[in-house]
Amino acid sequence: KEAFQQLKESGTWRGKITGEVWADEKIDIKLTDKNALVVYAGAFLPLSTAIVIPFELCEIKTEDNTQVVHISNVPPHILSDKGFLDVGEEFTPGQVILRKNAFLSPEKLYLLRYFRKNKIKVVKPIKIGILSIGRELTPLSGDNSLSNASSSRILSDVNGQLFNYDTNGPTIEKFVEFFHGEPHYFGIAEDDPDLLKEMLPTLSKQVDLLVTTGGTGNSEFDFLPQVLPEIGDVLFHGIEFNPFLNIFFTQVNKNHYILSFPGNPLICCGALHAVLVRIIASYYHIDTESFMCAGMLQQDIVKTTNEAQLFLLKQCGQELCPLLEENQPLQTFSVADGILILPEGEITLKKGQVVSYYSLNHF
Repeated sequence: KEAFQQLKESGTWRGKITGEVWADEKIDIKLTDKNALVVYAGAFLPLSTAIVIPFELCEIKTEDNTQVVHISNVPPHILSDKGFLDVGEEFTPGQVILRKNAFLSPEKLYLLRYFRKNKIKVVKPIKIGILSIGRELTPLSGDNSLSNASSSRILSDVNGQLFNYDTNGPTIEKFVEFFHGEPHYFGIAEDDPDLLKEMLPTLSKQVDLLVTTGGTGNSEFDFLPQVLPEIGDVLFHGIEFNPFLNIFFTQVNKNHYILSFPGNPLICCGALHAVLVRIIASYYHIDTESFMCAGMLQQDIVKTTNEAQLFLLKQCGQELCPLLEENQPLQTFSVADGILILPEGEITLKKGQVVSYYSLNHF
């Protein structure tokens, strides 16, 4: 009790560690005012225990071949007459223990269980299907099976031709996982209008949202601009600036949706953060205002093309550095912190100028 009183009065204590108690282990040891035990989760406390201090508040050192613990800056609530704080006691009646829209981590589930909350309303993970479109594509993994579709119309080998690897599909898959969604990678489909008319409505019924990449442009093999209006209601085509002009959002089968991105990997990655993440946030009832940020440029940015252009930014201390590795867009994207979109026309942004950009560090 002297050690307990010393902690209450001075907030510090020093003593010798005489042993450890492991999970499910019982040790009948006499604790004095000068010694302490390291007790792991699930272990039984000796009856002579006067106070329990969280391990994070202790500094353990070795002095003369003996382990010694130094304790200081102990929060007042731990120094109650009981000598420790039970789980949940830091909450007062009427206090919110878990806020709406919180992600249910194991720790939060344990807290709910402690308060005997055996049932709680949850939002199921959004189920997102992913389909890459293009006869030039080949899968990264060698597995591009497509559910409920004619396998003979799906690319399965390169047939001796020159193909591009499908990087968009796996990228979107990992993106959806990161934002607590449930991805379903359907594989690669040829850009065939009849196939797409049959396939897209079927796949969209299996998920909450079907995301496609490729086939949205104006070339002779881009058929989505003509297919999508035939299978559903195109809610929007393109957003604001030229990099995203060839994005489609289509409602099919009354309550199913298709989000179509261009096949360009850099534009696709930008669209994921500018569009898809907001759809996911809306599904989970999360406010997206915080996705827009402002920062000061560390160097000039000169845009010489008439078309709108997308720049990747990296946080460098208090400033923003443009990443200009145009020949390695995917690698550059992996280290970027934000996206800056400049509208059409020749534009020069000066060093020290404050710009608004999409944050890539959303949640």
